[in-house]
Amino acid sequence: MGRVVDPLALFKRPSSSAGEFRKWVDWELPCYLTSFLTVVILGIRLNAKPNFTLQTRPHQKERQQATATEQQELVSMEAQTERSARLRSP
Repeated sequence: MGRVVDPLALFKRPSSSAGEFRKWVDWELPCYLTSFLTVVILGIRLNAKPNFTLQTRPHQKERQQATATEQQELVSMEAQTERSARLRSP
């Protein structure tokens, strides 16, 4: 009759003796390094993406308007101090 082949025999590894480390196959190191770098790069890139939610846009506009009004106030205060300094000087 035919030979019986175990379908999982391809994935079975011979067990190493106690205290002995398994030797790596030549494809394992590049595969593990590439996988690790992919996870790191994706993690950094996905956290660095800009926030385009509906709530973000109004907050950005409010900040821009607040900085514009602060700058206008600073300019007007500087102009007032210059005018008062000119009036004080003889």
